[in-house]
Amino acid sequence: MDDMMKRLFDDLDASLSAIEARFTGGTDTPTLPDDLIDELSNIASSDEAGSESGNDQTGDVSGQIAALNDRFRQNQSTDDDEIKGRWILGDDIEELPGTTKAAIKKKVRQFADFEEFPLRDRGAFEHRSKDKSFPIIWMIKVYEDDTLANEASHPEDPAQSYRVLLLDLSDDTGEED
Repeated sequence: MDDMMKRLFDDLDASLSAIEARFTGGTDTPTLPDDLIDELSNIASSDEAGSESGNDQTGDVSGQIAALNDRFRQNQSTDDDEIKGRWILGDDIEELPGTTKAAIKKKVRQFADFEEFPLRDRGAFEHRSKDKSFPIIWMIKVYEDDTLANEASHPEDPAQSYRVLLLDLSDDTGEED
């Protein structure tokens, strides 16, 4: 399971970076068709006129994705229905005592340091428990359905997407000095 999780995290990191760049205008942004650029410009213009900026559901695609990722991570529902998805815990997390595992999950739900990740789809933090320190990593990947065969073509639509949150320890685990 550890090898599979590491492979998934590596695959997810690369694909999430590409998706994030596509939806946020990062430096690795692939060339978009002109009609899509025009549509996104129109959405951005209408959002500026009638809504607050940031993580909202008013039409900004990256804002919609970020809001759905937050609600999924925090186990909240959307207006229409529950956001479909599941959490997958790495073996290292599964082997931790129940109270430690619960505390880590709570920190993931409350995580708010998304300065580098506007889609709010990944994070890392250190969890301290007694004399141990656990470096935690997590990522959200959005698929079409629960088969996890294809990435979602509309990650901003909860009816057409299935989210997976992968949670594991990073390679830097160990006792504190």
